[in-house]
Amino acid sequence: MKNTKGLLDALMNSTIFGVLLYRNNGSIILSNETFRNLLGYSEDELKNMTPVDIVADEYKPKVKELFEKRMRGEVFAAEQLKHVLVAKDGTLKHSIIFAYTVTYMGKPAGFVIILDISKQKEQEEKINSVRTLYATLSEVNQIIVRASDDDSLFLDMSNKIVERGLFKDSLVILFDSDMNLKSTFSYRKSSYIDYLKIYLNTPEGRSGQLTRSFLNTKIMIDNDTLKNPTMSPWRDEHTKRGYFSSATIPIIKKNKTIGVLNLCSDKRGFFKKDTYNLLREIMTDINYALDKIDNDKWHSMTSVALNSGFDFIIITDKYFTLLYSNESTYKIFGYSESELIGEHYAKILKGGSGKKGFEKKFLGTLLSGETLTDIFLYKTKDNRDVYGYTTISPFMLKGEIEYYILIGKDITSEIKVEETVEKLLYFDILTGLPNKRFLSESVEAFIKDSTHSGAASAFIIINPVNFSFINSAFDFEVGNKIMKEMAGRMKNIIKNYDILAKWEADKFAVFLKNLNYEEDALHVVNRILAILGEPYVCQDKKISISFNAGISLYPKDAKKSQDIFSKAEAALLNVRRKEGNTVGFFKKEFEEYARKKVELRNGLREAMAKKEFILHYQPYFDTQTHSIKGAEALLRWKRPDRIVPPMKFIPFLEQNGMITETESWIIGELASKMKQWTDEGLNVVPVSVNISPISFKNLHFKDNITAIINKNKINPKFFIFEIVERTFIENFEYSLMILNFLKESGFNLSIDDFGTGYSSLSYLADLPFDNLKIDISFVRKMLTEKHSRYIVETIIYLSKRLNMKSIAEGVETEDQLTLLKRLGCDYIQGFLFSKPLNEKEFKKFLA
Repeated sequence: MKNTKGLLDALMNSTIFGVLLYRNNGSIILSNETFRNLLGYSEDELKNMTPVDIVADEYKPKVKELFEKRMRGEVFAAEQLKHVLVAKDGTLKHSIIFAYTVTYMGKPAGFVIILDISKQKEQEEKINSVRTLYATLSEVNQIIVRASDDDSLFLDMSNKIVERGLFKDSLVILFDSDMNLKSTFSYRKSSYIDYLKIYLNTPEGRSGQLTRSFLNTKIMIDNDTLKNPTMSPWRDEHTKRGYFSSATIPIIKKNKTIGVLNLCSDKRGFFKKDTYNLLREIMTDINYALDKIDNDKWHSMTSVALNSGFDFIIITDKYFTLLYSNESTYKIFGYSESELIGEHYAKILKGGSGKKGFEKKFLGTLLSGETLTDIFLYKTKDNRDVYGYTTISPFMLKGEIEYYILIGKDITSEIKVEETVEKLLYFDILTGLPNKRFLSESVEAFIKDSTHSGAASAFIIINPVNFSFINSAFDFEVGNKIMKEMAGRMKNIIKNYDILAKWEADKFAVFLKNLNYEEDALHVVNRILAILGEPYVCQDKKISISFNAGISLYPKDAKKSQDIFSKAEAALLNVRRKEGNTVGFFKKEFEEYARKKVELRNGLREAMAKKEFILHYQPYFDTQTHSIKGAEALLRWKRPDRIVPPMKFIPFLEQNGMITETESWIIGELASKMKQWTDEGLNVVPVSVNISPISFKNLHFKDNITAIINKNKINPKFFIFEIVERTFIENFEYSLMILNFLKESGFNLSIDDFGTGYSSLSYLADLPFDNLKIDISFVRKMLTEKHSRYIVETIIYLSKRLNMKSIAEGVETEDQLTLLKRLGCDYIQGFLFSKPLNEKEFKKFLA
């Protein structure tokens, strides 16, 4: 007992360990001075507190659980536990805890020993920060070495600084001589730059840290946004974004300040003395890089070449006389510097890839100013062969070729050259099958050398139906695995002398040579479709896929390879309009149809770039007052000679995977128009946009919409997203998450064509929709068919009970309006009041 009391006295008087004792309901009844000094509480204050009151929030449940066990008399030890305590002034104290169950005055009590490790923790974080900052500086230096122009330097640097994880945001702002914002570069996910573009033009913005750093050519540091008075105008925005300290570094080019680099951290007091010195080093390196880019193109070329990771680098003049070689060049080819510099490139070049016409391709490509990549055969000083995978890039000055940069890798000892050529040029990397280039050359050669008499050959294109949905529903890794399995299954059927190839995207092709009968091609295709149609097992799920096939015959349908291919495409295009697992032979009457479809598909790829997509707007109105309540945005394709209706081209957008990009354009275009209309003082009403199931399932759907709306500063309440029922039936949990996100973000939601598909009250009550759109098919028939009228009446009643608005589509007559008004329909849309309008006509409704 005496020794125990001595030990307790030693702990209570310790200047290193904090000590506390609690019992009953957890009240702290005893504490030493070291513990009280650590947290800043008096002895009387602690007596009204429990251990739960002094730990950070994330530790409270566990601490409460432990002390309640001890108060029940459970005897156990909890040693070397890391906790974070909260001092009276809010300071966090990192500690290691030793806690035991003891008996005090006949009752169970908790005895706790605390070792303050805050300084060690702070030092550890400081070391990690400095280490990461050094690593960041190292990567910035690599970007500086590789940079070929100012813009790429600023953009790559901004991204890399944030990706390293040390800073929350990074951006470069460049000013002109009048302090006007000239250009900006930021981390790719940053929206802060949009705020700065507006705020830097205000008096408060011009007096902030960014402009002071620029004007004074001085590194400016804010180590506590919440307490720094100079950050007052910026405080709300920085706090909202989690920027609690920041540094601004002036960017200098040719002794003139041209802008600033702004670094934002989510930690207070981040920028210590050590970090300040590194910031100065970053400033020095950036300023050096800008001068280097501007003044020393030659040095830039050699620096990039030397750090490219290839084995040999050679720079020649425009006549291929060697001007520079790196050390690896001399080692590989066995020459000294004096033996190579000044010599012609032919001294080490022995030949090309071995393909016919290489010399013509070599000269033609380079003289045209294009880059050439191929496998070259070189010769060493001792006459050994060296194969080098080489890229030759012309270096232009004032529009003329002045130099060539050759970057090569010695692949002699790594792989067999012929196999490498075949793999790189003639085989699909994913499936290992011959590619389209190989197949095209093989068919061409077969036709040229063919001596058969009367025998037929068949070219077949095999297309999995809606394979893009596999990638959307699962991921590309699953899609790739299935694609490889498809190739493996077909290999077991195709004979060795026939050709199985990867055609393009997710299509395969088969060339069957010398058939006895034309119908033999159909027999082979049916076998292929049968084995391909068996389920694919991925992630413990069975996935069933349908396939279509198009066939053209040689020489019956065509006698040239390209004609054979195009006719098989036409046959496939025809059967794609039908159900899956359908085979079609080329037929003459489909040729014109296929040609128009191909033209349409190709035109769609250019429509966005040529700005041929436009929006029309069809308003809808209050049934009782006839006042405008909203509109629906409708996509139109304005070609030089006509307006293409949506049903002619939207299915192609969906088939080709372009619908997501197009719908993003619609949302962005509409947001831009709304901002313009608001600035013009028009009475803007909500406008709805149809969202396809493909876009809705896209993993970036939420981020894309948020970025577009934030960019244009438009209130989300002016947007309504129309979604058909089948979209959220297929994956209800995912759909509910997306819909709740959109609703919480302020958007309105409509179910389009309600009642035509999967209508179910079991899900409707759980989804946050604002509107039910009554499909036009019911509206048209409701005056003549009682079942349609009952459906319309039920939808209107249902919408009111669920606190939604009902919108009837396709209202064209006064009788339809009268009935809808009597049934209590909220809004109507149709030709009775307005057809779809162009922007100029629609704005008259908003005036």
